[in-house]
Amino acid sequence: MKAALSGRQDLSLVIIARTAALRTEGVARTVRRAKAYQQAGVDALWLAGGITLEGVSGVHAEVRLPLLMGGGDLSGDFLRANGVRVAHQGHLPFAGAVKGIYDTLKALRAGAALTDLGEAVASAELIGQLTRRADYDRWTSEYLN
Repeated sequence: MKAALSGRQDLSLVIIARTAALRTEGVARTVRRAKAYQQAGVDALWLAGGITLEGVSGVHAEVRLPLLMGGGDLSGDFLRANGVRVAHQGHLPFAGAVKGIYDTLKALRAGAALTDLGEAVASAELIGQLTRRADYDRWTSEYLN
């Protein structure tokens, strides 16, 4: 962490210490590690794995760093009250996309018509919104014509 901090040239670059110590070493040793990161000058602490109420609240009570975490099934109110600024849900969106692809291909292989898929697939309007199709069309018109 000290090397990352000393090598930082752009002060808007955020240096985040990551630890999986909650899973492997418990709250007390995680707090000790987190305090060392804090003393080194990191901007935030990422708790990876082993996320529990006791772990998050224990770290928050002892460390004055913004917390980020991966995993865990804790309420938003609890997370906000315990200094968690980002609660990454792991690969859940990816897993949802994989399931959607699998279900769509399975239905098509079984003979479903495209119109049978209905709500199971994104509409052209939603795809256009998410891919900013209007911006792309405008840019194409401005720069390529």
